[in-house]
Amino acid sequence: MPFWVLVLAWPLLSEYLAGAQWLAVIIAFSGLMVILEPWNLQSSMLGNILAVLSGIAWAGSAIMTKIMWKKFTFDLISLTAWQMLFGSIPLILIAIIVPSPPVQWTPPFIAGIAFSSIVSQALALILWFFILKAMSAGMASMGTLATPIIGMIAAAIQLGERPTFVEAMGMILIIAGLTILTFQGVIQHRELRRLINK
Repeated sequence: MPFWVLVLAWPLLSEYLAGAQWLAVIIAFSGLMVILEPWNLQSSMLGNILAVLSGIAWAGSAIMTKIMWKKFTFDLISLTAWQMLFGSIPLILIAIIVPSPPVQWTPPFIAGIAFSSIVSQALALILWFFILKAMSAGMASMGTLATPIIGMIAAAIQLGERPTFVEAMGMILIIAGLTILTFQGVIQHRELRRLINK
């Protein structure tokens, strides 16, 4: 997903990679490829196509949000609420159409739904829009590369799964790429403050 944002941000937002950003993106992309092993996928062609299309759609939404911010002023909470509302409509329709056993409204299930909708979706979306507003689309999306790393760490803690040596190397590459981007951002921020203070 973040790499589709980089591809689309260049012609649509005039955002360009420069200097160490290229190195960081190449390193992080290499780490992601090591973890995902796209040359060894076991899923169907339809699944692969849908995965690629979902990445393009996600990137398109990030680009569209940046374009909207250039033309309009709107509230982050309102944007999040509308996106969650429209996103829930297909899910509700699928839940109605697809046969399934009745929902068991147990306390753990309700707690899981509440956590998923409030923390994992609403709060995460507000934070994502805030970051997207403050940074370039390409650099903001690169931060999402931490997701597979967090997933692996959580699986190790909660399920006792241990990453393989290859997966660990992929994690190290992604962390290295994100670290380079972070340091470059800090340096650019200091340089900008120095120029403003002159």
